[in-house]
Amino acid sequence: MLVRSLTLVPTTPPELRRFADMPALEFGPGDLTGAYLPSRDGALPGFTRDLANAALLFPARTSRVSLVIPSGTERILIEVEGRQNRGTPRPLLQLALGGRTVWEKADPFPSASWSRQTIILQFDPLPADLPVTLELRNAHEPAAIGSEPWIAVRSLRVITAGAP
Repeated sequence: MLVRSLTLVPTTPPELRRFADMPALEFGPGDLTGAYLPSRDGALPGFTRDLANAALLFPARTSRVSLVIPSGTERILIEVEGRQNRGTPRPLLQLALGGRTVWEKADPFPSASWSRQTIILQFDPLPADLPVTLELRNAHEPAAIGSEPWIAVRSLRVITAGAP
């Protein structure tokens, strides 16, 4: 139902204003099922201290969160705060909603500091609440835990909006 009419919308100021007063679902690193958490799974050699409380996505790894998109929703904003390895190769971050890849970007966090990627998806208004799984994938070729290219996620935020 959701994926049939799904389109990516530019993150223009008018589009972002739709979400200004809407409640957000906030997910921290511990909420990302499938990610490597140094605080839980052990520190890795060569990784800086600021990554200790992040969710790490190594090549060919996926993390997931489950949520319910309320009825009447016709837009969803997804914001990922993260960083990536500085060297080459560069990672490819994919977002999937309900099993369908809805966005991807190579070199998603090119800055040396934490930064954000924001996407907005538009679809036909939902007639009923819809449980979905949101996946974040490092779509680079498989490699071992601790290998580059990696993606670190510090937060994930999801906001829904209905008709204006």
